[in-house]
Amino acid sequence: MDNKNTSEENSFLAEHFVPYAKQNEVEEKRLIQNMMLSDMDKFKKFCRMMRIGKMLASAKVSHYKPD
Repeated sequence: MDNKNTSEENSFLAEHFVPYAKQNEVEEKRLIQNMMLSDMDKFKKFCRMMRIGKMLASAKVSHYKPD
């Protein structure tokens, strides 16, 4: 296991973990940050969202039933 990857994962988790009581504040902050993005950045985020949606729409889920 690479220590660099685990430290990056831990910092990611610590950065995005929010107690339930403060979730509304975090969502408002994220909304304001997204409103302040340039039009090109908003367009890139929108295109990424559309690509992910298309990928998920075409996903096939198969349920494996063990014997």
